Amino acid sequence: MGTVAAYLEQIEEVCCDMSPAFFRGIQDYFPQAEITFDAFHIMKLVNKAINEVRIREKKKAPDLKHTKYLWLKNESSLKDDKKERLMDLVKTIKKHEESILRRFHS
Repeated sequence: MGTVAAYLEQIEEVCCDMSPAFFRGIQDYFPQAEITFDAFHIMKLVNKAINEVRIREKKKAPDLKHTKYLWLKNESSLKDDKKERLMDLVKTIKKHEESILRRFHS
């Protein structure tokens, strides 16, 4: 039977949320492991960044008003008119892409 340390060294990849405590623990106990952040928390940050930019930019781009939930819904569940509206908004938001990326990285 191997030691706990030998077992821990066999861990190659860890998936977790983006908590600094988890990150530090993984680095301490599994330094060789690749860290993958779970999709839920990544999307939470992306949605937050998009919403913050949408709120700020809607003064310049009135088309962004009343669109919060359109951004959050799964595209496959949207009706055709809503899909079309979302695609139009994507074109609009691309003009603000740099703002979104700056917010996401801050």
